Formats: sequence, C-alpha cells, structure tokens
Amino acid sequence: MRLINFVFIDLRVSIYQANEAEKLLDFHLLHLEVEVVQKTYNMTIMLRIGGISLVHFDPVASVCLLDTPMAAGDSKYLFTVVYVDVSNNLSVALDSKEM
Repeated sequence: MRLINFVFIDLRVSIYQANEAEKLLDFHLLHLEVEVVQKTYNMTIMLRIGGISLVHFDPVASVCLLDTPMAAGDSKYLFTVVYVDVSNNLSVALDSKEM
C-alpha cells in the first residue's frame, strides 16, 4: 500500500494597486488537502477544500465578495471529491498465483 497525503493549511494572496500602496483584493484559501491511497487493485484519490474568502477593499469600506463556512470559522468543508479507480486484472493475478 502506498499513501501520499498533502495538506496545505493556509494560503493568502493580496493584490495591491500598481501606483498606490493600498490593498485592492485579499484572497484566502483554507485547508487544501489531497490524499492518494494505492493498493494492489485500486487507487483512491480524495481532494478537499475547506474555505475561501475574497474581500475587495474600497476607499470607503471593505466589501466581502465571497465567504464560505470554514472561512467564517465553521469546521465544514466547502467540497470533497473522491475518485476511485479499480483495476480489472483480478483474474490474471489469480491465475498467476495458481502456477
């Protein structure tokens, strides 16, 4: 069995205006996780994204454009994708063991 587990806890990207030092946008990504489990006859890949936050900074006030539950402090993931690939070579493996 092979296991690969990648977890990225916090990514923050800030965009500033070209001619000024004022912040224009602030993007925040929480909990990007990828897990790959490979066994003899199957492989499972799981991708999970926790939360996303996008804030636009206006001279008058900041405007929250996108705020998901985990970015707001909840423990719920935004989405989880699971892919399972099963090999159909089981009969070949069984025949080789009988020899």
